Amino acid sequence: MSWLAAVALGDRDYTVRTAYRVSRGNRIAFLAFTFWLLFSLAVVGALGAGAFFAQQSLPQPWVKLVAWVVIAGLVWLALLIVHSVPAALYRVFR
Repeated sequence: MSWLAAVALGDRDYTVRTAYRVSRGNRIAFLAFTFWLLFSLAVVGALGAGAFFAQQSLPQPWVKLVAWVVIAGLVWLALLIVHSVPAALYRVFR
C-alpha cells in the first residue's frame, strides 16, 4: 500500500519491488496495524448502524435528517482513515 502514495506523489523511484523490499520483516507490525484499522472501522460502522436504526425506530421527521448527517460524517471519517493508510506507510518506509 505504500506504493500507492508514491504513485500519487509521482515518485518513480519507489516501485512495487522497492515497497516490498523495505517493508519485509514487519509482519507482526502489519498484523497489529490491520487489527487496529479493522477495529476502528468496526466502531465507525457500529455508530452508523446505531444512527440508521435510531431513525427507523423514531417517528419524528427531524431524526431522519440528523441520522443521515451523522452517517455522512462517519462515512467521511472512514474514508479519511482508509486513505491515510498508504500515506502513513509511505512516510514510514521511505
